[in-house]
Amino acid sequence: MNETLRDIRTQLRLNMNGVISSSMREKGMNYRLIFGVPLPEIKLIATRYRQDAELAQALWNEDIREFKILATLLMPEQEMNLALAQQWAKEIPYPEIASACCSFLFYKTTCAEELIASFITGQPEPKQPAIAYLTAGQILLHKKSLTPQLLGLLKKQALTIMNGTADWNTKQAVIFFLKQYGRISPCNSQEILSIVEPLKEAESPELQEFYNDLAFEFEYYFQKKE
Repeated sequence: MNETLRDIRTQLRLNMNGVISSSMREKGMNYRLIFGVPLPEIKLIATRYRQDAELAQALWNEDIREFKILATLLMPEQEMNLALAQQWAKEIPYPEIASACCSFLFYKTTCAEELIASFITGQPEPKQPAIAYLTAGQILLHKKSLTPQLLGLLKKQALTIMNGTADWNTKQAVIFFLKQYGRISPCNSQEILSIVEPLKEAESPELQEFYNDLAFEFEYYFQKKE
């Protein structure tokens, strides 16, 4: 294990980018260590190692940007149960890592729907809805289905989140999910536009832009398919 971690660290050093690292720190990412390796290179490095739960957890435990992203790529999906997924979610430090967890791991797990439901019901913690909607969007993006009950819950909460005090990243996660659901069919896209229609006349330019973004997305997407 230690030898593998040392080898990974060497691979990261060979690909490190000081400009990117400095930029991330200036933007408030206060990891203990940032190599500044771009995501495509991190994904390439991950292909050199087999998936292993112990290795992935060891990487996740380190306060190193690239280690955490690699952890999401090297954790076997069958080893990620609900309790572990919820624990990782609590420990996510920045939106980039939330995106990696949802894009590379959470959506593949058998507990994905349970995780989503647990993060949008009751009184979720601030970053949990973003993880729920990103994971749900990834499931739809990869042509997998969600139960009607969960889809209904996600659609019901969407407008409330958009109109609420959620941060920009959470609202973008909701938009991502709505786009993936709307792309399934013209009927779905019209359903989504009907749900978010109140945003069209909202006082906030940001909310109006969310509506316009969705309307343009669906018009362009289905025109391209014709």
